[in-house]
Amino acid sequence: MNFNSLTTQDLIAIDSLCTAICAFGATFWQAKIARDHNRKSTTPLLTFHGDYREGTNILVCNHGVGPAIIRQFCYYFNGQRCNSIQEFDRNFVLPSNVKLFRAAFTPPASLGVGNQIEIFTVHATDLYLAHVAPMIRRVGIQIFYESVYGEQYTTEIYCPVPPEIN
Repeated sequence: MNFNSLTTQDLIAIDSLCTAICAFGATFWQAKIARDHNRKSTTPLLTFHGDYREGTNILVCNHGVGPAIIRQFCYYFNGQRCNSIQEFDRNFVLPSNVKLFRAAFTPPASLGVGNQIEIFTVHATDLYLAHVAPMIRRVGIQIFYESVYGEQYTTEIYCPVPPEIN
């Protein structure tokens, strides 16, 4: 092809084609950046917090920037996964004067940004808490959750008793 024989109209047409191709590429690049930004701006972050003022109280909080969709919630006892809340209850036996609350979720459950859920509580006086602390140290909790975009995450806690409680 002889470029010297191109007319001004041909050069304008080629330039327009190059501009259109660049604009098309920039549009896809911008869409990718926007998609990545949207994913990051809806990322959940579940963390566990303990409150030990009136026994042992474990909460799960969403400190992320998007809702957490809880897909699976598991209790562990002695490192072994309990396949049901009934199995956990059979293993985790407390004296009758110690009250136990444990949450069970029916997936999918959602936890919004800044919200928290009490998931495991043992109400006991200091005397009884010291007696049941070895039992509580054998408990583990694992949560499988995802973002609204389907990105999967896991958080877990084991031995949810502060070490100063004997």
